[in-house]
Amino acid sequence: MPIQDVAWNDAIGLSGQSVTTDTTPPAIISATVDRTSLTINYDESLDAGSVPITDDFIVQVDSTPITVNSLNISSSNVILTLWTSIDSHNTVSVSYNRGSTPLQDISGNDVMNLSDINATNNIPLQL
Repeated sequence: MPIQDVAWNDAIGLSGQSVTTDTTPPAIISATVDRTSLTINYDESLDAGSVPITDDFIVQVDSTPITVNSLNISSSNVILTLWTSIDSHNTVSVSYNRGSTPLQDISGNDVMNLSDINATNNIPLQL
């Protein structure tokens, strides 16, 4: 069956054309925290239709696990909404363990597990 457009017109032949397939999983660029929001930034766009459960993420504040209330995928970012507000003096880390619905890029490559990635705390110091 030939490749067709939305109007059912056959595409021209593709013989002799090279095709590049993305098989590289997204890589983390950074993790930042600002009050009740922790953002994990990746090097490529993520599939907003492949949303893991919040339990796939472990956020620790000063080595104590806290609850992730919700998550949102926006372009190349995973935004975790935290149960507790973070202060400027807190040390925050995040881990991710792929579950049955893993984070993926738009090519379907699963995001690799993360272990204790330190998040940059963007909250100004209180004097």
